[in-house]
Amino acid sequence: MRKINKFLCGLLLLLVISYPVVAIIKTDETMGNFRGNVINGGSAVQKGDWIYYVNGIDNGGANDMKLYKMEKDGTGKTLLSNDRFSYLNISGDWIYYVNYRDNKLYKIKTDGTLREKVIDEKCSYVSILGNWIFYLNGDDKLCKAQLDGSQITMISNDNCCEPNVVDNWIFYSNLISPDNCKIYKIKTDGTGKVKIGDDSSHYINVMDGWIYYTNMKNQIVKMRINGTERQVICRDECESLNVTNGIIYFNNLSGQDSFYKMNLDGTGKVKINDDPASDINVVGNWIFYDAAYAEYSEHYQIRTDGSGRQKTE
Repeated sequence: MRKINKFLCGLLLLLVISYPVVAIIKTDETMGNFRGNVINGGSAVQKGDWIYYVNGIDNGGANDMKLYKMEKDGTGKTLLSNDRFSYLNISGDWIYYVNYRDNKLYKIKTDGTLREKVIDEKCSYVSILGNWIFYLNGDDKLCKAQLDGSQITMISNDNCCEPNVVDNWIFYSNLISPDNCKIYKIKTDGTGKVKIGDDSSHYINVMDGWIYYTNMKNQIVKMRINGTERQVICRDECESLNVTNGIIYFNNLSGQDSFYKMNLDGTGKVKINDDPASDINVVGNWIFYDAAYAEYSEHYQIRTDGSGRQKTE
């Protein structure tokens, strides 16, 4: 028996040495919105049975970018506010958002009342995790603040893009030369900065221990969060990635500039419709997205199975 136990222990030690251990990062229930939604402008978010969404894009019309809510089955659409909303996050009974009129951060109750300013500087790529707000300021510097807007702190002096807040780490694309959009990670306290990959990367989505992004050829690539096991999973020209609930949603420029989805390993690629989709947001069984044509743009919602396409009102 002792010989068998020694053999098993030796085998286990060999497996540990041979294969790197990679932490699996999952979606935290205290997140204000999905990371894939934030990267795509944060035009929709869900809390319980209600979906909160922005009704249109910036075409200059009077009805653009107002905040509505609807029940998760698509009924009960109700106007909540006439502000111009982006980067929606929910914490408790508050909706945090960037007001497109001045690009500063505000919050409003989920019933549309008690609007107030939270951060009096330009903000983008806003994510809430627990009691902290993470965002890029007007100079693309990575910052954080408490939910009441206090304790504003700069985390990184890099010119950052598409930050993904995951537990105690933030993954981002570094715009500063010579990195030119290479992926880094840094702890939320500003320490431990590390470069992860050498690709120029866009549409970064971190999900369950993997980073999904497009490279310079606009191909979809995935790699472990430690930079290993890099692989191209779609060689089409792609943009507007949103990785949510085990599915990659994207616009396929090679597929006649149309809206597609596929599995996380690149299999099961399916066209959703012929719209040139951008700013893709996924909440529950609904997808909200912009469709930009040559002379006009529209905002649509469609079910994740491809049915029920309609203009967002």
